Amino acid sequence: MHTFKRPVKFRQWRVIKLLGSGGFGDVYKVVKVNNPDKTESAMKTEMVLGNRLMLRLKIEVMVLMKCHEQTDPEKKAHFVAFVDRGKTAKFKFLVMGLVGPSLEDIRKEDLMRNYSKSTAMQCCIQTMTAVRDLHGIGYLHR
Repeated sequence: MHTFKRPVKFRQWRVIKLLGSGGFGDVYKVVKVNNPDKTESAMKTEMVLGNRLMLRLKIEVMVLMKCHEQTDPEKKAHFVAFVDRGKTAKFKFLVMGLVGPSLEDIRKEDLMRNYSKSTAMQCCIQTMTAVRDLHGIGYLHR
């Protein structure tokens, strides 16, 4: 069930379109209202389900905020930018920088070709650097 049924203005955000949906919520492309540069962001939503306490989005907010506080730009280079957060009676939301397709999506676009060894190694190095930086701020990824 989608949080927003059609393009709509929500607080200071204009919801442009649904990007993806999962078991816990949706991800939308949004733009900040009255922002002259029209930078697009991603809004993740998580439905409030009765008395069930959902911590996924809360933890993601905490991690992104901690990454955002890093003073060394290299330590936060592998993480999306934290933009905004909030909650309503029906859902919680996180607004973050909008990124491109995943490595898996890029690979699937060209089914006849796998990554070269060099590209695969660069992906591994970048991923391990991100995991190291995540550990450096006190979080583990399982």
